[in-house]
Amino acid sequence: MRCFFNAKNGGLELKKYSQSKKKSMFITVLTTAILMAPAATAYASEGQQAVNGINTLVTLASNIVSAIGAFVTLWGIFEMGNAMQERDPAQQGHAGKRIAGGIVMIAAPQLLKLFV
Repeated sequence: MRCFFNAKNGGLELKKYSQSKKKSMFITVLTTAILMAPAATAYASEGQQAVNGINTLVTLASNIVSAIGAFVTLWGIFEMGNAMQERDPAQQGHAGKRIAGGIVMIAAPQLLKLFV
């Protein structure tokens, strides 16, 4: 709601915005915030300490993703063996997808270093 002064009625009056007006106002505010973000620069007295902390967190996250990928790959291998023993082609397909996903998770940190 928008509150403004109306001289004819001698007081404040509330006005509701339409849905399209709300969307355009939101887009305007969002665009302004995005454009103003580079202007707000933060200076650190010990910048290297901040970079080292972020690098440590990135290394920790990549190690966790690789470890989860190893578990997913092993789970897929066991599932594939079970599906082959039961001769179930649908389960073999699901196990193959799980193995491939686990391998991608294991390789993700190295792939990230390639792209960045």
